[in-house]
Amino acid sequence: PFRKHPFEISIRLLCPHPFFAPSCSPAKDLQKPSAKPHPLKKKMASPRAQVSIQLTSDQLQRLAKIPICSGKSVEFSHLSGNLAWVEETLTAMGWTKLCQISEPFVASAVRSFYASLKVSIGNTVVGYVKGTKITISKENLVELLDCPNSGHCLSEFIPLEKQKLGIIGSLGTLCKRGLQVNELSVEKRLIHSIISNIITPRAGTHSSITARDGNILFWAIQRHRVNLPAVIMETMMATKDLQESLPYGSLLTMIFKKLSVDLSGDVSMSTKEKIGLITLRRSHYSLVGKK
Repeated sequence: PFRKHPFEISIRLLCPHPFFAPSCSPAKDLQKPSAKPHPLKKKMASPRAQVSIQLTSDQLQRLAKIPICSGKSVEFSHLSGNLAWVEETLTAMGWTKLCQISEPFVASAVRSFYASLKVSIGNTVVGYVKGTKITISKENLVELLDCPNSGHCLSEFIPLEKQKLGIIGSLGTLCKRGLQVNELSVEKRLIHSIISNIITPRAGTHSSITARDGNILFWAIQRHRVNLPAVIMETMMATKDLQESLPYGSLLTMIFKKLSVDLSGDVSMSTKEKIGLITLRRSHYSLVGKK
C-alpha cells in the first residue's frame, strides 16, 4: 500500500544522545494487514524510511533542554453568555478543531521530529520519528483540521497604531513595546491566550503582546481569515536553529498516532489546563462590567 520515493535513501537511524532512545527503536510494521489505514497515512508517512540525525553534541544538549509547547485546548462549555463571541470568532477563523486537541504529547517523539526537520520540495515539512518519514503539507493540515488554506500569513506587517485601533479601539498606552494584555477586554484576552498557546504556541511570559501575535489578534477581531496551515508550518520551520520552544506537541503526537507510529513504550505528558474561565481567574479578571 505504500510507495517509496524514488530519491529516498534509507540509512541507519543514529541516536547519539540518550534522550532520543525511546524514539529510536527499529521501524516496525505500521499496521496489521486487516487494519484500515487512516486516509492521511499514504500522504504523510513512509514506512521504514530512515535518516541519520546530523546534530552536534552541543545541539543535542540544547535540544534536550528546549521546552515543548504542547498547545492547550479550549473549554468550549465556558464560552457562553458574554463569552459566546469567542466561540463565534474561532468558528469564523476556522480554528475550532485545532483548539479541541488535547492529546497528551510524547516528548521524545516530538524532539526526534524537530531534530530531523527539513523543508522539502513544495514547501512541505519533513521529519522522522522511529524511522518513519513524516511529511506535513498545507493540504494535509487542511484535511486534518478542517481549516481554510488561504488568508493572511505571518510575514505580513501591521503598524502598531493600526493594531491598537483595531484591537482596543484607541491608541491606548503609547509605548514602543506594543500592546499589553491588561489593555484587552475579557473576550479579547481569551483570544490572545488562544493565539499564544495554540495558534502560534510559545514558552515564556504572555503578558506582552508580540508583534506577530498582535497581527493575528487584529485579524481575528476583524474576522479576516488567517492561512492556518501556512502559519503552523512557518512556526515549525522557525525552530530549525533550535533557539526557541518546540511548538505543537499535542498536534504532532496526534499526527504520529494517526500514522500508526508505535509510541506504546514512550512516556506521554498531559497538557496543561484548558483555556476558559480558569484563564481569567488566574489573570484576576472579572466578567462583571467587562465588555
